[in-house]
Amino acid sequence: MEDKTAKKTSALMATATFMKAVVYKVEQLSNSFPPWQEAQMNKAELIKKRQQLVERVEALRADYRKGLDSDAEERALELENRDTMYEIERVTLEEIARIDNELKQLE
Repeated sequence: MEDKTAKKTSALMATATFMKAVVYKVEQLSNSFPPWQEAQMNKAELIKKRQQLVERVEALRADYRKGLDSDAEERALELENRDTMYEIERVTLEEIARIDNELKQLE
């Protein structure tokens, strides 16, 4: 019983660490180019940044499709993390839209 609890605790800690890393990475991507600097970015740089963000959204959506764990405790943690993941997706989609607008202005 203690071994199972230790494994769950370890899994929960690993998931929490992963989610913190994801949030940090999204913040880095969102903040890597301040708005005043984006105006100076060329089309290729904007396309590259957009692709990184699209890949992030695809990874999040793939995680959604996996469904929830059958274990109640793990499922509860996954549900808590979903709110964070939805927010990451929302912010990332906003950034993609902003880049799309910038690309249209460059055309």
